[in-house]
Amino acid sequence: MEESEPPEPSAEDMDARLSAVERLLGPVLRPSGDAVRAVSDRVVTPAWNRVTGIESRVQVMSALAVAIALTALLPARVANHPRWLLPGLASILFVIVFLVNPLKSPERARQLRPLTFALLAVVSLGNAASAARLVIDLVNGEGIRSADVLLLTGARSGRRT
Repeated sequence: MEESEPPEPSAEDMDARLSAVERLLGPVLRPSGDAVRAVSDRVVTPAWNRVTGIESRVQVMSALAVAIALTALLPARVANHPRWLLPGLASILFVIVFLVNPLKSPERARQLRPLTFALLAVVSLGNAASAARLVIDLVNGEGIRSADVLLLTGARSGRRT
């Protein structure tokens, strides 16, 4: 049995097939102006230029509470002095941000934003100062003097979590 090639389609058949493909792909290849505007509005307009719903604060507030607690529990040689200042200030701001519920109105959420940034700044400042003290201790050989002990301390604390 010899296999024969299929016959060449006629010009009318090719035109019909091409028209069918154009009908199927036409909206994709040549979208209407409304479709282009809708897609570009979603893609181009950043979230801060759109009205969005108020997001949950649980994750951020939990992370901040842990950061404040860890700052308060730092060893004396790397803690900020006076020890109570930054954790205390951060705790006061945390309570204010926690008690002012922005879910009631978007205006309240807008008013709360500077306090939230102040809280983040206080926590970040405390972390940066403590990290600088830790680096200075490590460079000067104070506190933990051995790399083995330092690595083992990190490994032990990593197993507890």
